Amino acid sequence: MRTRLAAALATLALTATAHADVPTPAPEPLPRVSITFSPIHLVLPVLEVTTEVRIAPPASVAVILGAGRVTADGADEAATVTELGIQGRYYPIGRRRHRMQVGAELLYIHGEGTSGGATATADGVAIGPFVGYKFTAGIGFTFDAQLGFQRVGIGASSSDGQTAEDKDWIPLINLNVGWSF
Repeated sequence: MRTRLAAALATLALTATAHADVPTPAPEPLPRVSITFSPIHLVLPVLEVTTEVRIAPPASVAVILGAGRVTADGADEAATVTELGIQGRYYPIGRRRHRMQVGAELLYIHGEGTSGGATATADGVAIGPFVGYKFTAGIGFTFDAQLGFQRVGIGASSSDGQTAEDKDWIPLINLNVGWSF
């Protein structure tokens, strides 16, 4: 009986140590850069592109650039819109391809247009926190969603001397698709 027990333990020990020498494959590295765009903004139509760069494994910085020409319903005139923003992102939870993100966004928006012979310009700044989810497929396709709120301040003026200012809280909703590499 002791001989069988000793043989079984020896076999188990040899089997366990034999597998310890087999190298495990290194995990696939995370993409360093993601370039995405907002399909929702295309309805305006404004092209908004976000470029995210990983600065450390759990953190990244994203730059937002947007431009387009927005037409109000029923109006013949259109306004030119540009936007410039930055986001700080931190990924506290998730696996390599599925990750939760928390962060903050600062966004500057400028609009300029002509209506009824008067030229108008408007500038706005929005800042606020968000939580989100990012999925990156093995081939690089990326889906990025964020939900939060922002404090926005807007100032507008026209060539006929009218001015307006407003501050308010608005929702922050970002849905982007693109590519990571």
